[in-house]
Amino acid sequence: MFDLTVLRSRTGVITSLILAGVAACSSEDPGNPFTGVTTTSSTVTDGTGGAPTTSAATTVATTVATTGAGGGATTGAGGAGGSAGTPGTGGSGGSGGTKDVGDGGVAKDGGLLVDAGTCTPGPSPAPNAMYPRIGWGGQWTPMCKFMTGNGNCTTLLPINAFDGKGTTRTSIGDTHIMAGGATAQVIGDTFTFDMTTCNRVGRIVMFAAPPPNNQGSMIDPRDFPGAVDVTVSSDCTTSALGAITGTFGPVVAMGTEPQPGCMGTACNMPMTITFAQPVPAKCVRLTLTKILQLGGGIWWAIDELQVFP
Repeated sequence: MFDLTVLRSRTGVITSLILAGVAACSSEDPGNPFTGVTTTSSTVTDGTGGAPTTSAATTVATTVATTGAGGGATTGAGGAGGSAGTPGTGGSGGSGGTKDVGDGGVAKDGGLLVDAGTCTPGPSPAPNAMYPRIGWGGQWTPMCKFMTGNGNCTTLLPINAFDGKGTTRTSIGDTHIMAGGATAQVIGDTFTFDMTTCNRVGRIVMFAAPPPNNQGSMIDPRDFPGAVDVTVSSDCTTSALGAITGTFGPVVAMGTEPQPGCMGTACNMPMTITFAQPVPAKCVRLTLTKILQLGGGIWWAIDELQVFP
């Protein structure tokens, strides 16, 4: 026969032990196979860099991953005993877009390739007609510096390229050879000319001998550069001594010798440089980038130089 008083006492102890065990199973140990429920408040950082927020609502003690505004991942707090997440790292900024104005200050405007200091072209001549060349001047770099041989610098003035006379022309002649060079043409030689007004340039035609068939008994029709790059300026000026200065942009056109290796009367074509787009310019510079195929003592000379829109 059992004592009911003792039994009630023992039942109370057992009940206490069971409740204590349940409380122990309610811990937030991630390794516990049971997920406990707590009513404690928890602090969670959302990774945006703002102030932490606190919620007193009942939360499930699980680990939550959130993404910051800058793209960094953060770990939010779990239930009681969890630590607040670290703010996310801001994402890197996007790369800048391409500028409308490219290197050298060149941009497309109304179908024209415009220099940074662009000028406004005046009226164009009639179709297929060249610009009048009144007052135009030119400059060789280096300057002509030979006084013997086939002519000399006093008879090879830059203005001869614009005088309309087949019996005169301009060149740096034998300057390089007289200075001990192996060729009359040297990479980097330039001929720059000033048209005095802003023109819409779309084509340049250069003759080594008289137009229209590049032939003449007194002038060598082979005297073309092997190849040239063309650059232009809108702010150029010409000094009283004929020196041309200004801001020249990037290459806008290129030209090559019309008949590589030609000799004598076979050299009956002019050198024509056609622009992909017309360019407004006051001054134009031709820079030698390749020596004529024949090489040696063949000059770069200009009998007539014509510009078309």
